Amino acid sequence: MGLHPGGAAFSISIGDETYRYRFDRIGALPAACGTEDRSGPEAIFETAVAIFTEHYPFFRERDVAWSETVEFLSSQVSPDLSEEGLFALLSRLLSQIDDGHIGLSAMVEGRERWFSPPFKLRQVSPEAIERSEQVGYWTTGIASELSDNLVRVSNGQIQYGTIEDTAYLYIGSTGRSLRRAVNGPLDEARALFRREGSKRLIIDLTDNTGGTDETARRFVARFARSPVVAYSKRAGDTVNDPLQAAWIEPADPPIFEGPVTVITNQETISAGEILLMGLRSLPNIDHIGMATRGSLSDILTKRLPNGWSLDLANEIYLDHEGRFYEGIGIPPDVEIPIYSKQNAPDDAKEAAKRLIDYLDSF
Repeated sequence: MGLHPGGAAFSISIGDETYRYRFDRIGALPAACGTEDRSGPEAIFETAVAIFTEHYPFFRERDVAWSETVEFLSSQVSPDLSEEGLFALLSRLLSQIDDGHIGLSAMVEGRERWFSPPFKLRQVSPEAIERSEQVGYWTTGIASELSDNLVRVSNGQIQYGTIEDTAYLYIGSTGRSLRRAVNGPLDEARALFRREGSKRLIIDLTDNTGGTDETARRFVARFARSPVVAYSKRAGDTVNDPLQAAWIEPADPPIFEGPVTVITNQETISAGEILLMGLRSLPNIDHIGMATRGSLSDILTKRLPNGWSLDLANEIYLDHEGRFYEGIGIPPDVEIPIYSKQNAPDDAKEAAKRLIDYLDSF
């Protein structure tokens, strides 16, 4: 913890030494923190609105008419509104925000409840569909049909193998499974790639559910050959918070030093997107597939007066070139449709082979 001169503020790192949170001293507690009873439905709704109004920075990016929504829903709050009714009303409030990092956690009439807005899938562009007819497309999980030496680690969250002269590495989570694999299983993957003489590596981040920034950086460090800025970030609810750069130092031995292609889909989210930003800062990386979810920010949790809690995105991330992707996702260099096994066309295996052959033209 660091105390600023005169005690006007202090900063602290929480779980990630590359990023410091700053807290400014205020002259006195807000009036709402006094003895007034704030446990009624009207006060709880007002508090939820105030939290998002003050701390959520992405209404414009998410195309949310926040003021109009609040005005409409506030007319439906009454002092005798039930817990079930209040939960439903707050869920309607949050449902206007298409963000994978917001949610409501509550104990409603003795039962634990959770709400998070459903993700609205984007349409694949006609250009990408037309391109796939020529160069192929990718299907999640298709590597198991293409590789005869695929190794699965951590219940399949980490997978590696070879597909002819192409190395393949699947990362389904940027959390504990990857943290454990950065040294050990990934060294075994490296040995396999070298033994098979792989000329190119595919890193498959489709359906990556996220995890931690620190784990993402540790993974990218196994590919970096010189220090790089992976991304920068700052708090989104203040204009005075400076950007803090996240540097990555190379970690030996490198997993792969040849050309690398990263594949993503719309389910690549959170720290999976941070991992992607780090990889894209390296010179030997190409990116194909579909734009990611666009939910990069860490989660800020705020408690409501009745003990319920709200989660919201609160931080602004920029890539190594200063580009901002919250709400729109990180676009690939080449857009290719990504299908699930359930909705893939009948020629999924042959299409994947064509796509791998297409990568040689990069």
